[in-house]
Amino acid sequence: MTNRFFRMAFASFLCLADMGTTEAANDQSMSSAPRVEYYKVNGGTRPSDVSNLCLWYDFPSTTSGSNNPWMEYGLPIGNGQIGATLLGGVRQDEIILNEKTLYNGSPTDWGEHGTYASLGKILVDDISGMATVADDTRPINNYVRFLDIEQGVAGVSFSNADNTHFTRRYLVSAPHRVMAAHYEAEGKDRLHLRFSYDPDASIGASEVTYNAGRATFGGQLKCVCYSTEMRVVAADGTVTTSEQGIEVHGATDVTLFMTVATNFDDSTPSFVNGTRGQIAASNSKLLDTACADGWEKVHHDHVGQFSELMGRVQLQLGDAASTMTTKALVDYYANADNRTKADGLFLEQLYFQYGRYLMVSCNNVLINVPANLQGIWNNDSNTRFWHCDIHTDVNVQMNYWPAETTNLSSMHLPFLNNIITLAGDSYNFHTVAQRYKSGVRGWMVPTETNIFGGTSQWKWDKIKTLAAWNCSHLWQHYRYTLDRDFLKRALPAMLASAQFLKDISTKADNGTWFVADEYSPEHGPAGYSTAFAQQNTAEVVSSVIKGAEALGKESPVAEDELQEMRDFWNVLDRGLHTEEYNGKTCLKEWAELSLNSQNDASNHRHLSHLMALFPYGQVSGFANDANGKHLFNAAVNSLLVRNATDVTGWSGGWKVNLLARALMGNEAREIFALMLKHSQSYVIAMAGQGGCYYNLWDAHSPFQIDGNFGYTSGVAEMLLQSYDGNVHLLPAVPSAWTDGSIRGLKAVGDFTVDQEWKDCKFTRARIVNHQGMPLTVTVGLLPADASLSATVNGTEVGITDNGDGSFSIPTSAAGDIICLKAE
Repeated sequence: MTNRFFRMAFASFLCLADMGTTEAANDQSMSSAPRVEYYKVNGGTRPSDVSNLCLWYDFPSTTSGSNNPWMEYGLPIGNGQIGATLLGGVRQDEIILNEKTLYNGSPTDWGEHGTYASLGKILVDDISGMATVADDTRPINNYVRFLDIEQGVAGVSFSNADNTHFTRRYLVSAPHRVMAAHYEAEGKDRLHLRFSYDPDASIGASEVTYNAGRATFGGQLKCVCYSTEMRVVAADGTVTTSEQGIEVHGATDVTLFMTVATNFDDSTPSFVNGTRGQIAASNSKLLDTACADGWEKVHHDHVGQFSELMGRVQLQLGDAASTMTTKALVDYYANADNRTKADGLFLEQLYFQYGRYLMVSCNNVLINVPANLQGIWNNDSNTRFWHCDIHTDVNVQMNYWPAETTNLSSMHLPFLNNIITLAGDSYNFHTVAQRYKSGVRGWMVPTETNIFGGTSQWKWDKIKTLAAWNCSHLWQHYRYTLDRDFLKRALPAMLASAQFLKDISTKADNGTWFVADEYSPEHGPAGYSTAFAQQNTAEVVSSVIKGAEALGKESPVAEDELQEMRDFWNVLDRGLHTEEYNGKTCLKEWAELSLNSQNDASNHRHLSHLMALFPYGQVSGFANDANGKHLFNAAVNSLLVRNATDVTGWSGGWKVNLLARALMGNEAREIFALMLKHSQSYVIAMAGQGGCYYNLWDAHSPFQIDGNFGYTSGVAEMLLQSYDGNVHLLPAVPSAWTDGSIRGLKAVGDFTVDQEWKDCKFTRARIVNHQGMPLTVTVGLLPADASLSATVNGTEVGITDNGDGSFSIPTSAAGDIICLKAE
């Protein structure tokens, strides 16, 4: 404790001596203290040994002058269990650590539901004296730090005044389940480093034990206990250990391996299994393997696995490319004239892939816990940022919107398995349902929850259909994968949600049934019937019926239960009421209230009454009947009414998806300017500070990861839609994307789709039919005078023009490859 106190005090003294320039100075009272390097750093050029999809910078985050370098510049890496954020300091390399289940709450929480915790930091101090406060005539040169999102590897490189070149590489491996950092020196100087743990103050950590090149600590939170261990392996030089840490002297090649785990176990309602000693023993075995395999193999195995996932989808917009630093690129994009140039287009496609990168990094190791409001990254207790909880009225769902469409279906499973588990009668969501109304069947999800199903009480009894929204993810996973075994597991949870909603429904005067006394997330008034509640209810009831019918005799839904759902469906209010507003027909948000009566009808960040348009497909731009067209137009008009441009990051992401479903590609792309605008706030702002930080994290503000996923999902929806069972090619491509290609997107029915277009005209597509499903397509950007030709497995086939803009393609075998061409 004494060493830690003096280290913090000395850092505070130095900060007063040299605060540097300040970016985002509006966060004075609740920011992380900047760590200033106190010496001259000269930037380098874009590294040549990284992938095309790369974030990079020519200065350490610690010299940026930002009041919150973690939020503004921290580079995230993760394997779905372990998360780390890198700041890239030279004098001190600060690695901020997280573990997905390190949550200070419990399954019985009611009211105060705990908070996601930070494990703390690994501090790697340079003790060579090459960079000091006293002498800035010996600068650091050619400094570069980067995050290669194709390979899942981050790095730092620089040279000292003696022209010794130093490199660092960082990764969090799913195959080995460790975080690894590799340090090298090339030249006459050597590495002189001290490695130490700095546990977060909020987690009740034991004293750190250092012994024989390793360090450990652990502790107990309200529910889970945890343990962590790191080891330092040097290929040369000497390694010594003291109470201050692990020191390496005179080395050219050093590797740090670290792992951490808790005793979280969702197979039991207590959510724990095992002791801290057992966790520590398991950690040691993982590190034994990693140390024996060494950096080269750990790196090789990680890159192979990570890059396969990232490489499944490839987007190219015209000649998009850039060598700018990521900070410069964000600033460049702020000028509207630059957004159609190669660099501007590159940022749009980089941001799309960055969402996929974060998806993999949050879910790669299968732990049945969804990504929270900040994914798996957190640098303090974050109670002021909604606890980093599992927020269920759009946020956790948006975290998984791109999973199926962007070919990362297995990354959906942590959320899906968590839904199925918490739907069980022995878990807290069943208790919450009974708390609402004794004797009802099924389960209920409040808005604010933790990873164990513990909850707050905020509007808990006014937003009662959130379990149904969660269940839509179960159904969509089946629709994209056609995994019958998964559907057998999922249907009981879906049925139980539908049964709960039936049991609490009220009969209206017109004979339809609705969920009464609701609130439209997240604005009032409460106490009415909302489109949100009814559209959620309709979706889960319909999904239960379709799922049971798809499984037939294998269905776990009994025949009487299925008939009950059919009967309920026939009398259910679907939440698709319309009204005249400003001369246009719009979908209503409240059945009993007019939009004219709502002061914030046009500017609220939530779009809860448009669930029918997205994420559901209850209204469709491809409808051909009069009522379908009427409802679609009403939904689009309601979307245009909610025309605020001062949006939070996630709200912008939702709008991109909605505008894509409205087939309004140009308008969808206009939202990009709001989402890629640099935010200058690190505190809670409900408006005016959406956008992104210079590390491309989404800003609510503060950092909130759902907007990253919303953007990625929205771009996918602009390029491919299949929610109605047909494959709609290029449905909402903006005119600024004159030429391009997208490879590897997935469509309902387990199709993989590649597409190309040129001069704003469709040219060709390649579709793999993985399970022999019927195929009907529509083609956006198809010239009016063009014809469409098709081959199946290289043989030309006739196609059927259905007269409604769609074409049926003869394909019937699993593995068929269909090629379409405009002529």
